[in-house]
Amino acid sequence: MDAVIGSVACDRASQGRAPQAQERSAALGWTPEEVENLLITVQPLAQLQQPITDDGDALQDVLADTQALRPDELVAEEQMRRGVEECLVHLTERKALIVRLRYGLDAHEPHSLEEIGDLLGVSRERVRQLEKQAFAKLRRLRQSTVRAELVQ
Repeated sequence: MDAVIGSVACDRASQGRAPQAQERSAALGWTPEEVENLLITVQPLAQLQQPITDDGDALQDVLADTQALRPDELVAEEQMRRGVEECLVHLTERKALIVRLRYGLDAHEPHSLEEIGDLLGVSRERVRQLEKQAFAKLRRLRQSTVRAELVQ
């Protein structure tokens, strides 16, 4: 490695320009491909905060994925998902499934009452009633939790 750096420095000083790959390979006794691979390997790395444009934009700004959620949004979404799951465990399996399908939870697309009714073999009116019962139970759970926290 030191030989390569010395070779480049000497050639640059004597010729006033950077040597070509063939000149370097001849001086080192390497193939031009080996010299090219080495030069690619030792290129300086760019830091994410380093400005790369005239406007002062940093590499991290240019490479930022605007479609991805920020870490704080991911955490909030995960906490919300866990909170919903904690609530749904208090429902019967059927009512929890209705809520999941109706509102598109667990990567499901939201479904209409009729679609859920067809899936479960009941009328859309019965699905609506079960959904209403599920939310009534979740409201009662919430109210009893709030009362328990106030007593403590």
